[in-house]
Amino acid sequence: MNALAGFAGGLRGWSNCLIFAVAMRVALGGRILCVRSKFYPGPHFKWESPCRRYQLDYSPPVKVKRLLPPPFFVGAVCVKEVTVDLNTAIEAFRASEVKETAAIVLQDKDLQRVLAAWPQAPREVVTPSPWPWSGPADWNDLWNGIRFAEVAVIDMTGLQPGRARVALRRAIALRLIYPDGTLHHLAQMVLQRLLKDSLTGKRT
Repeated sequence: MNALAGFAGGLRGWSNCLIFAVAMRVALGGRILCVRSKFYPGPHFKWESPCRRYQLDYSPPVKVKRLLPPPFFVGAVCVKEVTVDLNTAIEAFRASEVKETAAIVLQDKDLQRVLAAWPQAPREVVTPSPWPWSGPADWNDLWNGIRFAEVAVIDMTGLQPGRARVALRRAIALRLIYPDGTLHHLAQMVLQRLLKDSLTGKRT
């Protein structure tokens, strides 16, 4: 980070956020981000490193709200290391759900009970700080970020403890449940359809 800040500092001068971002893009690659400015009604440009680990921007030394930004200024370089919180990490795994996994829920009543109970499970986040820019290393690392009451989940399923524990571990391994209490999208739809069919007397 220090080397990156030092290089970016060499680009300081009479410039602006867009010129700075373009210069960084030409010199080191990466990409240019366009966000809403906090200080005037218009865009603000940042540079993000190729690995998306760092974001740099160039701002006026005196940050006050104004109608128009100064066209050129001698500003300051701000370096931010990107981190990932639990919800963002979960959404990354959710985006790669395996749809076919939900088919297992159709005939597995133990899994159905675990999925029905899971949203009510007491849980707490135990990760002391956000993950680094790359997010949790794998699925197991994601689960290390929370602590949940396994005994409460087992009790809520109404199954024998041994069967419930096996079903819970399978639900985690198959990525049918998430640490935040949500379910695999299609698995949730299967569970809702089974409930609807049961209430209407339709056999599945």
